[in-house]
Formats: sequence, structure tokens, C-alpha cells
Amino acid sequence: MSVEHRIISPLAYPTSDIMLCGNDDFDWTPYPRSNKITYQKKPARLPEVRQGLVEVTKILGDVQKLVSERDSGASFDELRRRAEIPFDRLTAWLQSWPTVTEMQSDPIPQVLLLR
Repeated sequence: MSVEHRIISPLAYPTSDIMLCGNDDFDWTPYPRSNKITYQKKPARLPEVRQGLVEVTKILGDVQKLVSERDSGASFDELRRRAEIPFDRLTAWLQSWPTVTEMQSDPIPQVLLLR
């Protein structure tokens, strides 16, 4: 929305040392459990999801800064060159997560949200 309205919100870089759930992972099972069906437990991957959110927020913050620089007089070619850096970071970030096909066979909501 900030890009659409050309209003840059002050996104601060998150601190990646925040340990909301520690580095221990938990088991996750699909909901609801009240239907008497037993589901296989899976790792929730919460530490990975937390770190993934930190990384993508940093990338989005850099993209916002880049968009705000558009009005600073930089040429289109210069902005395009600068945009390659966060684009490459985002591409690498996406490759660190399961593919859509892999997620269809083993869906975990937290990972689906990040993807």
C-alpha cells in the first residue's frame, strides 16, 4: 500500500535475535482435532519461519527505500540497477523455502504464509 500511495512507512529493520519461542521447535498437527481423526505430527519450523520473516522484512524495507529514492532525481536506469540487489536477495530467499509442489504434499500453514 505504501508503494501504491507513494507514502513510505517507517519500517525499521527487525532484530533477528528476538526469541519469541526460543530456538526449540514444536510439533504441529492440522486442525481441528475434535473430529477424532488422528493426524501425523510435523515440525512447525517456527525458528525458521521467524528468521524468514526477519529476512523478508529487511528486503521489503530496502525496496521501500529504493522506491522513495525515485523522486530524488535518480535516472530510471540507475534505479533499475539498484533494484537488482533486493530482487536477487528475494529470489535467494524464496529458494530457501520449499517449492509450491513440495508444499502441496506436506503443507504447513506457517511456511505457506511465507511462500
